Amino acid sequence: MTIFVDSGVISTGLTVGGLGQVQVLSGGTAIGTVVSGLGTQVVLFGGTASATVLSGGTELDNGTVTGSVVSNGGFEVVSSGGTAIGITVSSGGRLGVSAGGTATGTPLGLNGQEAVFSGG
Repeated sequence: MTIFVDSGVISTGLTVGGLGQVQVLSGGTAIGTVVSGLGTQVVLFGGTASATVLSGGTELDNGTVTGSVVSNGGFEVVSSGGTAIGITVSSGGRLGVSAGGTATGTPLGLNGQEAVFSGG
């Protein structure tokens, strides 16, 4: 199942797991999404997400993401054009920044991992 957060919409407290997906479109805002298992939140260019909790899930950032907490196998991927601010990577969490992506203020906890690729 895919949930679309359209332009002008502010969603709060969504929960996605299994093979579910949240897509935050340009102009949309998702606050406090909880992503687990094989769930994914995709923040497209012009979209915004804040306070996402990734516990085994994945967040793909081509927009603006702030205050995510990544742990327990969660993976935050900042792609070209994406900006991640204040991402906390704790035990078992991973943060990847690819070419054209920007991440600032990303504290790493015990066993957290951050990888910055060429151009990131």
